[in-house]
Amino acid sequence: LDTQRGLSDWLPGRLAALAPQITVVGDVMLDGWWTGLIERFCREAPAPVV
Repeated sequence: LDTQRGLSDWLPGRLAALAPQITVVGDVMLDGWWTGLIERFCREAPAPVV
């Protein structure tokens, strides 16, 4: 992997060729990074509102 700049180019094709069986137990969650200024905190949870 030291010669690869990113996994996004070849990884989906490689996984499709292998056809692995995957079991997900629990929730699947995709995370993302946001940047910005915090204006206030949310009333329902201790989370900043950006």
